[in-house]
Amino acid sequence: MPEDHDIPQTQLKRRAFSARRIQCPYPGCKHWLKNTSGLKSHQSAMHSYSFTHSGQAPHSRCASFRHRLIRDYHEVLTGQICDENGNFLNPGTPPAPYTMKSPDDWTPYRNQLEFEAAEFLYTENQMSARQIDKILYYWGITLAVHHDNPPFADHKDLYNTIDATPLGDVAWQSFSLEFSGEKPAQDCPLWMQQSYDVWFRDPHAIVQNMLANSAYVGEIDYTTYCEFQEKDKKRRYKDFMSGDWAWNQSVCVPYSYDFALILVQDEIAQDPQTHGAAFIPIILGSDKTTVSVATGQNDYYPLYLSIGNVHNNIRRAHRDALVLVGFMAIPKSMYLLFFSLFTLKLTCCSKQKRCQ
Repeated sequence: MPEDHDIPQTQLKRRAFSARRIQCPYPGCKHWLKNTSGLKSHQSAMHSYSFTHSGQAPHSRCASFRHRLIRDYHEVLTGQICDENGNFLNPGTPPAPYTMKSPDDWTPYRNQLEFEAAEFLYTENQMSARQIDKILYYWGITLAVHHDNPPFADHKDLYNTIDATPLGDVAWQSFSLEFSGEKPAQDCPLWMQQSYDVWFRDPHAIVQNMLANSAYVGEIDYTTYCEFQEKDKKRRYKDFMSGDWAWNQSVCVPYSYDFALILVQDEIAQDPQTHGAAFIPIILGSDKTTVSVATGQNDYYPLYLSIGNVHNNIRRAHRDALVLVGFMAIPKSMYLLFFSLFTLKLTCCSKQKRCQ
């Protein structure tokens, strides 16, 4: 048997590190590629559709020769382009120039690496403070020979930098609600005596951000339409604005009586101020089940918001087309029936108050 020192030692072949240095130029896409061939493959797979406008009036009948489809657009609520004061512009007028930050401005981060490292450690991996210190220590050792430093000194430096990040989203606000019904004279439940905080973000500002998102170019509808197959005239449904509800809301408003349901045709369009405007349906949804349980036996129920104009693939792709607009902390109680009715009223009041 040969001794251990007689056994030839072979060096394991290791792959060299290759950084992703090319960013996809498509608006809203965050993918980085290693080379131009990877960029072409990515664009072919993810962004192969065309955003070229047909140039037809939005209220005209449009035929798609590829799929042999015909669209009938609403003739009044056309989503015509306008300036910030609501004055209509000529078709094809370019938007006002958008002032963009320098691509090298990552304030308060010194560079893109610091930002992405913070996003990974704090948001994606949710690493503990002890583990953050450990990985930054190892990172720093590898850079010491080059007289360089890791992105952050320790977890405190990371947290302080994150706290200094300018707020780029709609700020959170809150208001309080309390039970205003008749209370029992004796043994009044504690939940009837307390006030409850409702946290929310301005729905109007959130919708404005959605409509201004350049990542939705070519995947958002500003007017309702009915789509038919040219061959058999069969109705085709796809995205929200192609449905019956969106069309009916644009052309009529239902009035319900005990004996009949009356539809007043073109009620919205009768107002001259709506001519040329875009119909923006607001979609709200709330979980009936607990999302998480925090200390103090509080259950958190979220309220989500979206708009009906974006295509279905946008809403499913986590591209800020479905956002958290509010939530309410509900304490557990033994008076389940009465408290459930109370929280239902709280949710309805919250929606009405914030969406007026």
